[in-house]
Amino acid sequence: EFRRVLFRSGGSLAIFGLGVNGLLSFLFLKIVGANFATSSAGAIFIALSMFAIISFVAPIGADIGLLRYMPIIRSGHPGRTATLCRISLIPAFMVAVLLSALALKFAPDLATVAVRHGSRHLMERQFVCLVPFVPFSALMVTSLAGVRAWSIRPAVLLQNVLVPVLRIAILLFVVMLGRVSALSVALSWGIPVVAAALISVALLVRRVQEEGRQQGSQEAEDDGPTTALFAQFWRFSAARSVQATFQIMVVYLDVILVGGLASSGAAGVYTI
Repeated sequence: EFRRVLFRSGGSLAIFGLGVNGLLSFLFLKIVGANFATSSAGAIFIALSMFAIISFVAPIGADIGLLRYMPIIRSGHPGRTATLCRISLIPAFMVAVLLSALALKFAPDLATVAVRHGSRHLMERQFVCLVPFVPFSALMVTSLAGVRAWSIRPAVLLQNVLVPVLRIAILLFVVMLGRVSALSVALSWGIPVVAAALISVALLVRRVQEEGRQQGSQEAEDDGPTTALFAQFWRFSAARSVQATFQIMVVYLDVILVGGLASSGAAGVYTI
């Protein structure tokens, strides 16, 4: 009975997913803190916070735009869902790749700013290991935003349940092998994102293809030019992206500030 109520209500499922994600993320940090010295753990936490901020900025609001426009397009112009996916996912992925390249280039400078004293080189190595996963994070978030137009369940189960569960499972496996390192922590954090991104894109493609088959021969050409939809979509999304960036920095910037003003050890104590 509990499962039926939970999965029938999108709001209840979302709250459940947030709870699982928060609990398992906290457990992940505790496991890292238990297997590294305070200074090293702090350096890892700083790198994870920087990765979270960049990953959130990378989609440049495409996820927010899809949350708004995919239901509108489905109800009014269902033949254009594929076009909407192209004009949202491709630019978001390209920007994510560009941000990843810039982050890799300026990783030493970012480490200097983020760690005043302590394990600066460890933080830089950890960050460099995490950055390649940024484009996959952008794909996951943006694709799941599109899938939400059909159902909230895949988004919650993938992003808030599957990803943190896999992170804990991989990290615990590494701990049991006795091979905990900055690289293994980065892989534990990033590999589930890659898996979820691939599943998310596959789900979105499947939904769009099913929508196209249901429409039959109805095509998007009679629904207006793609350039108009592109401009309308990105005018909305880019503006919301700036607002969302400030919101996410409030959540994650504190750990980076502690490391930059004090030390990575202080950041480790602050986080744990």
